[in-house]
Amino acid sequence: MTTPDSILSKIKKLQALTTDRGATPEEAATAAAKAQALLFEHNLSQCDVDTKEQAGPDPYGKVETTLEGANRNTVTWRRTLLYTIAKHNFCTAITLPNQTKMIVIGKRSNVETVLYLNHILVREIERLAVEAGRTVLSNRAAYMVSFCRGAVSTIHKRLQEQQQASTQQATTYSGTGNDARANSNAVALRTLSEELNKAVCHFYPSGLKTSTVRTRVGSTDGYRSGQQAGAGISMHRGVGSRSAAGYLN
Repeated sequence: MTTPDSILSKIKKLQALTTDRGATPEEAATAAAKAQALLFEHNLSQCDVDTKEQAGPDPYGKVETTLEGANRNTVTWRRTLLYTIAKHNFCTAITLPNQTKMIVIGKRSNVETVLYLNHILVREIERLAVEAGRTVLSNRAAYMVSFCRGAVSTIHKRLQEQQQASTQQATTYSGTGNDARANSNAVALRTLSEELNKAVCHFYPSGLKTSTVRTRVGSTDGYRSGQQAGAGISMHRGVGSRSAAGYLN
């Protein structure tokens, strides 16, 4: 089936709406999400768009971001959330030791989306934590921090499940003539992963140190309540569920 030129043109225009061209971060993130949703809906790869008309450059970059409002009690779940969102949007988030700052590496459009969506989710998780904490009579601070950690753990699980399902869908087709599309999408996924790894190596030629941080849950009730709340947080269609990248709405 031939894809209408109007769809390809719309995708290209959405991808061209970036902060470099005068868009706000919110507008750029929304446009990127819509473009990715159209690609997924019409079973298109970026190659389909580029071969019709060369898209504007979307280079890999390295962006430092501050975890706004984070402190020694909240920085752990904030880091985990940003790392989770980045991972499911073909970016890498890197922790800066003893700081409330992180580095995000990825294509410009993906990084813009990651930072914007992280901002939205942080606000929503904290809002829900404050609501839940109103009924807690003792050790409220520990309850709220544990609530946030529980919510992030559920978001991480949901994104994993959605990405696995959409990857399988994007690379598995039935019917005559669909094998080529499945192979093309599989190659596109591998290429995106390889390109991101190369970008990370470019910015960190000596490699990255990995470490595991284990912290005790201050409130089991808070953590469980957060897990339940995380299951109900609205996620836009396509979050972590595209053949190329996932987005939260």
